[in-house]
This record gives sequence, C-alpha cells and structure tokens, in this order.
Amino acid sequence: MLPLAAQLARPSAAYAPAIAARFIASQQSPVPTRRRSYATMPEAVKELQQKQARLMEKMSRRKQSANLATTSSVPVFANYIPPRGRRVIPADSPYNWRSYMWHDVVQWVQSFRAALRWRKLLGKGWKREFNFRALEAYTATHQALASGKYDLLRKYASNAVVEEVKAQRDRKLQGLALDWKMHRVIEQKILCMREQEIFKKDEFVGQVAVRFTTLQSLEIRDFRGRLVGDGSHDAPKEVSEVYILQRDMWRPEDDWKIVKRKAKETDTLADPMALP
Repeated sequence: MLPLAAQLARPSAAYAPAIAARFIASQQSPVPTRRRSYATMPEAVKELQQKQARLMEKMSRRKQSANLATTSSVPVFANYIPPRGRRVIPADSPYNWRSYMWHDVVQWVQSFRAALRWRKLLGKGWKREFNFRALEAYTATHQALASGKYDLLRKYASNAVVEEVKAQRDRKLQGLALDWKMHRVIEQKILCMREQEIFKKDEFVGQVAVRFTTLQSLEIRDFRGRLVGDGSHDAPKEVSEVYILQRDMWRPEDDWKIVKRKAKETDTLADPMALP
C-alpha cells in the first residue's frame, strides 16, 4: 500500500481521462496571442507621435522657465559705464588723471580678451549680430512700454525686465494712450564686455553694457485723442540710455537678452562697489 502523501499526490483514476483530454487539447490548440493588425498601425504611430509632442512641449516649458530664472538670478558684473563725453574729476578726488587712464586701459584689455573668446565661441561676426540684436531689444522695450504688448519683449528681455516695464506702464498710463517713435540712432556704443563663471567650469555668462543715443519721441493722448504734455513726433528729443544684455556663452541656442535697462554711470575708482 502507498504512503498517505503519495496517495494524495497521485490523481484519482476517475479524473485521469479528463486530465489527459485537457492536456491533449492544450497541445493541439494553443491560446492565441493578441497582435496589432495592420489596420490599427497608423493609429498607434499617431498616438506615439502625440505623446512625443506633448513630452517635447513639456520639456520646452521647463527649459524656458529655468532659463528665465537663471537669467534673472545672475548679478550685473559688467559695471564699467563711463560718463558720456568728457570725464570731470572731482576736486576732492584722491585720484588723478593718470589713475583714470590706467583704469581705462585695464578695462579695455578685459573687454578685448572677452571679445576674443566670444569670437571663437560665436564666430567672427558676433559683434555685428549683437549690435543688431541689441537695437531690436531696445526698440522692443519702448514699444512694449507704449503699447502694452509684451509677447515680443519676452524674446528680448528677462522676466524681471518685463515685469519692470509692466509696472512702469501701469504707473504712467492711467487712462492715457502712449505712442512711441524712433526717429534716428545717433550712436550705439559698447562700453564694457565681461564674462564670469557662474555654475561650473567652462560655463560662462557674458554681459555687455551698451549706450544708445537716439532721437525719439513719445506722444501721450487722453481718451478724446488730445495731446497731453509737450511730447510730439514733430519735435523728437535726444535720449541717452545704457542697457546691459546677457547670454549663456556655452549654449549655442541662447541669445542676448536685456537684464538691466537705464543703467546708471559708474565710477569704479571713487566707489569700487558702485553698481550700474
């Protein structure tokens, strides 16, 4: 007689034919696997493309937000902004004209070294492209201030500058209509070029301080279309402003953006901590 465990493990003779029949049937007719038909393949490809497009859009939004945050968090370090015209040294200044001359030479050397490095990174025509981009950014800033349309300005300015223009327009508008016009560019001069390592090695941020001297006019009208103030397109005025633009030098897809508008003149000899 078999042990109890062997009797329990051994199938009953009554069930043996049924088990054998099931085994034979499973061998003859295997369970069919689900396959995607050719009719549904275009739908699958379309679904995959839609998922990829949504993923790319999400990554683009994240990258744009990160770039705006990075641009606004970098301090201004291109702080050499000499006065327009002839420099007047104060009578009580501990420095003489030789000190200022030496400082000007050092500033020129630093800017020249930065320009040479940027030429290798951006190409020979980088300065021409920068001047064109800077003038576009300057014009877009004033147009956004006058019209209240900020979509174009976001292409040329950091988020902090856009919010600053919004706040200035809200203070200045108060039910009035603004119309700004550029008549002529008298001078567009690069004053200072600097680069600084921000995050890690070989990841440099470049900044350029540029002075715009232009003939421009701003007309302000009330809700009836009547001219308010003395601004008129028939009598443009000469305006001189200094803007500071910045870009990430290690990213070829980046471009120059305004990080500070209407920067003030600095005297780094009299006040080394002076900021524009």
